[in-house]
Amino acid sequence: MTHRTRRRTRRTAALAAATAAVLLATACGGQDDDSAGTPADDAAKAGDAGDAGDAAGGDDPAELIEAVNEAMSSTTFHVSGTTTALGGGQQEGWSDPEVGVRLEYRTEELPHGEMYCGADGYLYSSMSLFEVQLRQMGEDPDIPEDLADHYVVNEVPGGDCGFVYKIDASGASGEAGEVDGVPTTTLVVKQQGNEDTYHIAAEGEPYLLRLDSLYDGRESTSVYDSFGDPVEISLPSEDETIHMDALRTRLGL
Repeated sequence: MTHRTRRRTRRTAALAAATAAVLLATACGGQDDDSAGTPADDAAKAGDAGDAGDAAGGDDPAELIEAVNEAMSSTTFHVSGTTTALGGGQQEGWSDPEVGVRLEYRTEELPHGEMYCGADGYLYSSMSLFEVQLRQMGEDPDIPEDLADHYVVNEVPGGDCGFVYKIDASGASGEAGEVDGVPTTTLVVKQQGNEDTYHIAAEGEPYLLRLDSLYDGRESTSVYDSFGDPVEISLPSEDETIHMDALRTRLGL
């Protein structure tokens, strides 16, 4: 293998890694949007659905996790907070199971970045977000001016947009808790020195209300609300996108 081939292989791997790294930005947490419902409002909205513990099959964490993942995948919702990725910053997102997920990021290095995870199985990352990910990985991309407003398209890893809310079923332990006066079941997942604490509504639908994360020494909090409310998500049009393979060609990687 020549030096040039090795360099191209490393850069190609960096592009793929950048796409995967964008997904990690959802391990975040934060501040409520004034227009969104409070956890108490959303818990009351779900109250007619019965007790979350019963829906989850009792006190078994694995059964509760399955119930949470199913409930979150079947409703629209809003999420806002801080993020442990991208060097730290703010994120806000909306999810519609029929369309996909839209996420916005704001950090010191990134005034505004967007990512869409479509129900069509594709991930759309704004060029600004993609470029920041590459620079943080040591790359120095020269993005053509005509692509600055485009979205980089790649297949969704695993083909599932559930990374925004899904709980990893391994290593979870649960206990009773509370979020803004709303009874919750708290699930703690610890892996490789990192820790995620999920606060799940204990009454009504078992929706995820808050996520506290500790990742590589950085802390974040995400608040989930507005379950079942209408959301507007429009995936980027074809003329606004460029596929990863085409971008590699344009950048000479």
